Amino acid sequence: MISIILPVYNSERYLRESIQSILDQTYTDFEFIIINDGSTDHSESIILSFNDDRIRYFSNEMNKGLIFTLNKGVELSKRKYIARMDSDDIAYPKRLELQLNFLENNLEYGVCGSLVKLINEDGKGSEILNLPINDDEIKSYLYFSCPINHPSVLIRTSLLRNNLYSEDYKTAEDYELWIRLSSITKFYNLPNVLLNYRVHSENISKVNIIQAEQSVAKILRKLIEQKLSNKSLIDIYIGFVIRSQVISFKEYDKWLVEFVKESIFSDVNFKKYFIKRWLGICISAKNYRYIVINNLIRKEPLWYTVLLIRYMLISIFKGLPISLKK
Repeated sequence: MISIILPVYNSERYLRESIQSILDQTYTDFEFIIINDGSTDHSESIILSFNDDRIRYFSNEMNKGLIFTLNKGVELSKRKYIARMDSDDIAYPKRLELQLNFLENNLEYGVCGSLVKLINEDGKGSEILNLPINDDEIKSYLYFSCPINHPSVLIRTSLLRNNLYSEDYKTAEDYELWIRLSSITKFYNLPNVLLNYRVHSENISKVNIIQAEQSVAKILRKLIEQKLSNKSLIDIYIGFVIRSQVISFKEYDKWLVEFVKESIFSDVNFKKYFIKRWLGICISAKNYRYIVINNLIRKEPLWYTVLLIRYMLISIFKGLPISLKK
């Protein structure tokens, strides 16, 4: 039923544990496509040390990059579903079983992710990356960030075959893909932690931070310009989302007045994520005055006030929650 695609590039430190976590899945009917993208370390010998008939090993003659390798994996896939996996992450044993059960029983959904736990180079960590769960929330969250953790995904193969990853959005290829798919299918994140997501200095998004920002800016522009009637707000909005604050609090207050007039702000989920981002900026800067002023002047409904109090208390007693960090 499932093809797992694992691109590998110089991953000798974490690769064995990553491969083993897939081979130890409770759901066992899968093909495991491992593509070595021109590694120069001992990654190939680690892959070849596994003796399992489910593994299909391929090697690029030279380093072709992640997007080329992912698309190659899609073309090689023979099963109904494709699962993504990164060579430094760890899948929980029931990951494939739970995701497959969901997609088999909910035919209108094409993409199923999960919550993930963030771990460091040594495999330690306890923070949970809390992502939106249902389809409406996920599609609203697209306007702020990537709502689905890429290596946690199980997706229908037919969707990926007709919508390959784009080379025009390097380091944000998954984000751009979800936006394209958002008009033709439904999304869901299982409210279970099914993957340990490793955060370290060699993560692609960190190594290519400038390129990542450029790709995300291009994605946001493409998405938001269709929704804003006041086109002068586009650049300000993109800067707000990517860098959390590009203008002063006083200037932002003026911008907010114009932005709330836009029809997109009537969407409850969009409004919730927008305000959470603003609260995160204010709390990080310890600028509570603007939170209070906005709450009084805008006369937001009760849920905003409750959200405000909650995050202020969290920031005081526990520090800034992961959902508000950039």
